[in-house]
Amino acid sequence: MITFAVASNRNDNTNMQAKTEQRYARHIGLPQIGKSGQNTLLHSHALIVGMGGLGSPVALYLTAAGIGELTLCDYDRVDLSNLQRQVLHSTADIGELKTESATATLKAINPEVKINTIDYFADEEELGDIAQSANIILDCTDNFESRFGLNRISRETLTPLISGAAIRWEGQVTAFDPNQEDSPCYHCLYPGENLQDASCAMEGGGRSPGRCNRHPAGTGSDEYSVGATFFGRQSPAVRRQSD
Repeated sequence: MITFAVASNRNDNTNMQAKTEQRYARHIGLPQIGKSGQNTLLHSHALIVGMGGLGSPVALYLTAAGIGELTLCDYDRVDLSNLQRQVLHSTADIGELKTESATATLKAINPEVKINTIDYFADEEELGDIAQSANIILDCTDNFESRFGLNRISRETLTPLISGAAIRWEGQVTAFDPNQEDSPCYHCLYPGENLQDASCAMEGGGRSPGRCNRHPAGTGSDEYSVGATFFGRQSPAVRRQSD
């Protein structure tokens, strides 16, 4: 079982304030999490790259679960065609930066979460610096170039990576831990780098992001609070055939 290193000043026996205990009472009541696991979540930092159909439910679930710090990375703006599946954003947000829209939504759900935003194109060097301070990277992008880049960052910084993908009615989730000597990586799953991207604009996007991303969000919070059981394995594809 793998547990993650968190801030050195974390104390599992720290007494939570009454309001904090009430907010996370359902988590604390689970024997696999308890106060110790919730404290780990409260002192953990997740880097989420992509605030679209994949990143929306991931950020929502982690925020509600009580992650201590999120760094949201996306330089795109909200478009009307996003709203059918990108549940962080609303009609009033059209034209706004997705990171700004996401921050407002997430803060309304849980103001205790620290949220950092990157609303411009960040290269691998900059994202690598951020990954050094994160406990986990959540790849919620929609193209192979970004996925391969985040995989390199994960390997170089030894930061665990959870990668989600969804198109049409299908989705998959895979988790990698470069701290394990026998762990595969994203490049092992897709050895060729000259792969053709498929986008929701070209292929259509159904409800698979929300259904699929219960897994990376849940996996991310479980890695923090319970310990990893998912690394090195790919989830079965989430599929639904239209009639």
